Amino acid sequence: MSSSGLLSPVVLVDDNADDLFVLRQRLLRGGVDHPIVTCEDGEEAMAHLKRIVGKPAECPVVIFLDLRMPRCGGFEVLKWVRAQPAFDGVPVIIVSTSALLEDSARALQLGAAQFLSKYPAPETLAEIVKAAAAAKK
Repeated sequence: MSSSGLLSPVVLVDDNADDLFVLRQRLLRGGVDHPIVTCEDGEEAMAHLKRIVGKPAECPVVIFLDLRMPRCGGFEVLKWVRAQPAFDGVPVIIVSTSALLEDSARALQLGAAQFLSKYPAPETLAEIVKAAAAAKK
């Protein structure tokens, strides 16, 4: 976990270390200078988010979330995040290998801001973070 002063963190949630690495590298290549917090599954993500409730500086600017994870999948995390008033307005972006229309429809119905296929271009990720940061101000 890195720290970058006043910028809110970007949270990446994926059970695949290679996917976390690729997403982190694409964010950096896109020019994102926000701190990046990685969580290796849904349970770790929810534990992290519970720890930061009441700490506005640590509230994520955006959460990038995989769907298929052991222990606690992306849909469960998304439902939990949307039920937490502390994370109102924090966009959750699903980043998945799933090509099922049912998955994207369910994610959007549960409150995801977008559903992207792995791996989004660095510019796409940077635009999402920039828009989320602008909306948070």
